[in-house]
This record gives sequence, C-alpha cells and structure tokens, in this order.
Amino acid sequence: MKIYLYILSLSVSLFACASSSQTNNKQVTVTLVPEKTTYAVGEDIRLKMVVKNNTNKPYKFCKWHTPFEGLRSNCLSVSGVDYQGIMAKRSTPEADDYQTLSSGKSTEVSFSLGKDYPITKAGTYHIQFKGSDINQLPGSAGINITVK
Repeated sequence: MKIYLYILSLSVSLFACASSSQTNNKQVTVTLVPEKTTYAVGEDIRLKMVVKNNTNKPYKFCKWHTPFEGLRSNCLSVSGVDYQGIMAKRSTPEADDYQTLSSGKSTEVSFSLGKDYPITKAGTYHIQFKGSDINQLPGSAGINITVK
C-alpha cells in the first residue's frame, strides 16, 4: 500500500511540474492590441494582431484563418456579434500561405473589424483571436473595447 501511495504521489508531482512548465513556456504567443479602447457607434474599429516566436528555432504558421490573410474566416470571437464575412473554401496550403518567424522575432498585421464583425450598438465588447489546427497558432487573451 505504501508503494502505491508513493507512486501516486510521485505521479501527481510530475504531472503538476509538467503542467506548470507548459503554461509558463509558451512557444508562440498571439496578442490583440486595439488602436484605442473607446469608439463611437459606426466608427471603424481597428486592431493589431502580433505573433511572437518565443522559441530558439524558426516557427512556421499558416496565414489561413488569421488576419494575416485578411478576414476570410471566422477567426475572431466578438461577444454578441456574428461573423458576416466570407468563408473561403480551400484545398491544401501552398508555400506562400505560410509565414516563418525567426527565433525571438514577431510579426504583426493591422486590420479592421469592418463589415465582417459589424458592431452597431453601444456596449462593451470582448474580442479574442481563435487559434486553430489549420494555422498552428494559439488563441489570444481577450481584450475589451467600448462603443458609445
């Protein structure tokens, strides 16, 4: 019985250490940055998406389902707003559909929510990038903007 408890205790400790190191060691981070935090109803809401490679080797991601290709998919979560843009159907990504980031480098793209995510009412909106298996990027932390 003592051996069983020892093995169980050791397993739990190893799992906790592995989980802790994974959450503190993000290989790639995605950040959304609003141009400003308060907008008027009908004003163009502009954001920037920053992708940073925190590894010691190059990292390649697909631009599909990201603002790096323009808003051609429902790649954002905007509270209370449904995606109204196009949904592109594709076959297999080609070489120019990928972007490679050198170790420690970042890349960014500015974009507008525009008609793809129409915000037509006053309120506070929570916006987040949804990472996917297609683009090989993690989701971002959410940001809030206020529309008055």
